[in-house]
Amino acid sequence: MIKAFTKQLTAESGQAAQTGFVNTLANTTSVSITLPNFERPTGPQPANQSKLIATTGGGFLNTVPASGDPWQERYSLDLKALGSLPSGAVLEVDFEDPLDPSTPVIVRIYNIPSGPIHLESPLLSGFKCRNYWALIYVYSDNSQATTLDSYDQWINSTVDLGKVTSVADFLDNKTCQ
Repeated sequence: MIKAFTKQLTAESGQAAQTGFVNTLANTTSVSITLPNFERPTGPQPANQSKLIATTGGGFLNTVPASGDPWQERYSLDLKALGSLPSGAVLEVDFEDPLDPSTPVIVRIYNIPSGPIHLESPLLSGFKCRNYWALIYVYSDNSQATTLDSYDQWINSTVDLGKVTSVADFLDNKTCQ
């Protein structure tokens, strides 16, 4: 099922317009897609890899909001190249939008650094205690016409942001369903 899921996202995200906003790490785009049915795994998931890229770590970064603002998190994903990537290659990570799983939040790096790669999504809200998908792609160049490699990585959230009212909620483990 994951193969069909990945194939569907590859077909749809390849048509993504280069709109959205830019964070300090990469160009970020939101695109609507239709997902096939898939089974969401439970519990912490192992790090995955493909022939070109490996996940070395991942999770969520929490932000303490100003008074009255909603709690938000962002995905954090650490990757490494397994060997040398072709010159001009583009790295794309499609993170699941917690408020609308049919819409990925896309982060692209056009100048892939050698060595460790750290990616963060923009701030998001609506996370529940469950696994969220992230799809990692390596394209041959900026046109993104040729996919060199891809794989999926599940990231586990242990916090339901709907239950967070203060920093103490993170410390007392009151936020999981």
